[in-house]
Amino acid sequence: MFTVSLPRFSTICLNASKLSHSNPRHLLAVEKAISLGIRHFEADGASSEQLILTHTNDSHPVTVFSKIGYFEGEQGEQGEQGEETAAAAIPKLNHSMNPEFLKNCVYDSPFVIDRIQSAARGKGNSEEHQLVFLLHNPEHAQLESQSSQSNPDNYNPQSFLQELTLAMSTLQSLCDSNQITSFGVSSNGLSLPPSHPLHLPLSTIIATGAQFDSFTHLHFPLNPLEKTFSLPLLKSIRTSPDPRVNGLVTVLSRPLTCYPDGGVGEKVIPVKLVDYELPNGNGWSNKIQETPKSYSSALNRALGHFDAVHLLEKEAELGDSGGKLSPEERETLDGCRLLLGLIGSLDRKVGLYSSLESYEDDLAREVIPAIHGNFDELDEESSGVLGEFFKELGGAVRQGVAKRTRDMVKEGGCDIDFDIDIDSGVRLQEFGLRWLKDHEDKDKDEDEDGPKTIISVGMPKEEYVVDNCRIVNN
Repeated sequence: MFTVSLPRFSTICLNASKLSHSNPRHLLAVEKAISLGIRHFEADGASSEQLILTHTNDSHPVTVFSKIGYFEGEQGEQGEQGEETAAAAIPKLNHSMNPEFLKNCVYDSPFVIDRIQSAARGKGNSEEHQLVFLLHNPEHAQLESQSSQSNPDNYNPQSFLQELTLAMSTLQSLCDSNQITSFGVSSNGLSLPPSHPLHLPLSTIIATGAQFDSFTHLHFPLNPLEKTFSLPLLKSIRTSPDPRVNGLVTVLSRPLTCYPDGGVGEKVIPVKLVDYELPNGNGWSNKIQETPKSYSSALNRALGHFDAVHLLEKEAELGDSGGKLSPEERETLDGCRLLLGLIGSLDRKVGLYSSLESYEDDLAREVIPAIHGNFDELDEESSGVLGEFFKELGGAVRQGVAKRTRDMVKEGGCDIDFDIDIDSGVRLQEFGLRWLKDHEDKDKDEDEDGPKTIISVGMPKEEYVVDNCRIVNN
């Protein structure tokens, strides 16, 4: 197995926002990250924080970026929102920068609870964890402030600035009392064009944050396909003569996920810079230009196995004499017809999926319910044939999705201004992460407390952790 160790100040961060402490696979991913030297983690809610806390101890202090600002239902019930969509456009989520709500979010944090309990026991080791709380998408509050005006053309930003200042003042007081280490802003709006209603000017954040000693971090999306505004933003921070600006740590999110609308739509399918390892020794999807031959073999075997020719022939013979199939034979024939229909429908879509999510959605909404709703069980041979088909189908879909992504990037698409030809010898995730590494701050001193630019990557499986560590380390 490949082994890798990262330098102490690794610039890679495991984004655990969509991970849960109740999922064994996620536990293994975080355990692997800790063992490889990853010491930065992004969280969004108590479940993802608890997952990280489970694997930390006195010898493994970590930095946790915990986003706060959204909740589901009544205020005080914190919702878990995915890293890859701007929650301002999700109706079921509400947003708040109310001081009491922010305090409740902080005091509900497993890391903060652990810090308080350790202090009460006279043990200060857990204070070595760096707890950075990020105001999540404050532009949502800015938009609400504008919408509340009877005449939006006469909008006065002062009310939003007062709300933002009060929120930051609340977090500063929590830093002063040693409940948290520092704070910052996580904003999708920072990287949106100035004409967009959810755009949040950097100057607004800096002017407000500069009033507080513990304002230390900015978190925003940047990837090769959404660089028009994000890359100049990063460069302006790094080259600013103002120490209040160039001293900030930047955490870059969504390095491998591009949203055509900048991440503010409800049901927009993202473009993911990911190549996949295919089953049965077919290698990686970037090396294969056509649907794997092993898929065609599995497809033909499934079509042949479920064609029920013998029953069709028997039905025809019985029909000539006025006879009928037995109830068991009729049930078997109907089941075969159903499976052939599902297999044929999936086969026609193999090269059409633009994302793995849409394929998995088809399975969850149509295929799995149809199979479970019509079959109590299958015989061993039929189960094996069907299982092998779906295994190869998953590989074929992954190859098709990666190829469509590569073609889209090369030709330009998604209403985004890009046109990049990626060599087939380079996997999409290697291209994306190396592109970001090329734009890191390379002038930091070795004696500094840590990196000025951190790349936050979603890695729900331990093999993803190993692979991405290898890319970044190289």
